[in-house]
Amino acid sequence: LGEKNTLICHVTGFYPAPVQVHWTKNGENVTEGASLNVPYPNKDGSFTQMSRLDFTPQLGDMYSCTVTH
Repeated sequence: LGEKNTLICHVTGFYPAPVQVHWTKNGENVTEGASLNVPYPNKDGSFTQMSRLDFTPQLGDMYSCTVTH
């Protein structure tokens, strides 16, 4: 608690690219500290994409990522 951390949302097996990733903290949208990489192709023709969220956790906080395609 109280130290910087990074959450990773790993999305794979989708087509076509890209996807949108939204982060929430305790049910509220979070954009600060969020990043989304470019999609990269898998061998089967689908794609993989990752989003990161840099944050400092506090007791009781709940984070989640939601993917829209």
